[in-house]
Amino acid sequence: MVPEAGCTTATGTIQGNTITQNSVTSSVNYAYGGGLRGCDGTIQNNTVTDNSAEYGGGLYGCAGSILNNTISGNSAYNHGGGLHTCNATIKNNTISDNLADGAGGGVYDCDGAITDNTISDNLARGNGGALCGCDGTIRNNAITGNSSDGSGGALSGCKATVENNTICGSLALSDGGGLYKCSGAIRSNRISENLCNGSGGGLADCDGPIQNNTVCGNEARVNGGGLWGCDGAITNCVVWGNTALLEGDQLHESAVPTYTCIQDWTVGDAGNMAEDPQFVDADGPDNEPYTYEDNDYRLSGNSPCIDAGDPDPQYNDLDGTRNNMGASGGPYAAARRRPEHVLMRRCTLMRPGSSWLSLT
Repeated sequence: MVPEAGCTTATGTIQGNTITQNSVTSSVNYAYGGGLRGCDGTIQNNTVTDNSAEYGGGLYGCAGSILNNTISGNSAYNHGGGLHTCNATIKNNTISDNLADGAGGGVYDCDGAITDNTISDNLARGNGGALCGCDGTIRNNAITGNSSDGSGGALSGCKATVENNTICGSLALSDGGGLYKCSGAIRSNRISENLCNGSGGGLADCDGPIQNNTVCGNEARVNGGGLWGCDGAITNCVVWGNTALLEGDQLHESAVPTYTCIQDWTVGDAGNMAEDPQFVDADGPDNEPYTYEDNDYRLSGNSPCIDAGDPDPQYNDLDGTRNNMGASGGPYAAARRRPEHVLMRRCTLMRPGSSWLSLT
């Protein structure tokens, strides 16, 4: 006998329920969706917590919109600690503290739009602490404090547009503290305070266009504190305050940026600058950069990055003026969802003289 999920193959709206402590196990490839499986109606205003399955600890294969739910504390023995293969809109949810023994601690292989969510403190033993293999637009999410024992502390292998998100405080034991192998456009994001034990503290091996991002305060134990191995066009960004133990504090083995503010940059012109971007308050009122929720990377009124981006009108700010460098500029900027808490998972940070990063 195979224990079922909390709810399976429902076609109507699922609303206002607490779905908890269900477990699906099997030796015949049937262990899908600890909380909900194959439900095609709208799923809204539920709490889905402490469920487990081999695939999709919280939800698996649900085709209806997933709105305003709390999906937390679920676990998958393979991929998708929170959600797996849910391909409709995922919006305004809190997806937190989920665990995958494979990839996608929070969300795995969900190809609908993922917008306006808080995705925090999820852990994957493989790649993608928050999201892995999600190919729908990822927009206006607070993606914070996630961890991966592989690559991509926050995102891994997401091929669609990644836009206007806050991606902070994530950890990877391999490459890409923030993003790894994301091949769609990456634009208007704050990517900061991410760490990795390999290369690419902020972004690693991301080959789509990288436009109007603020990439700051990331760390890599090998190369490329900010960006590593990113071959797509890099333009209108601010890349500042990143560190690498070996080569390329700001970027390494990546495309040559244009119209970008890059700390200590000395290569050619192409509209680039190395002046202090003059953030409002980069380490917050507490003067501690790793309590990232209060760090303010907006440009102050005196910033040299204002009206200094690519003058082509296609890059103009929303008010029609010339592009401001960084995440607050350009045509895709909007009010960004802010992180709501500090990094909760304890970590041993990578400092000179140490050679490893520990997650607990």
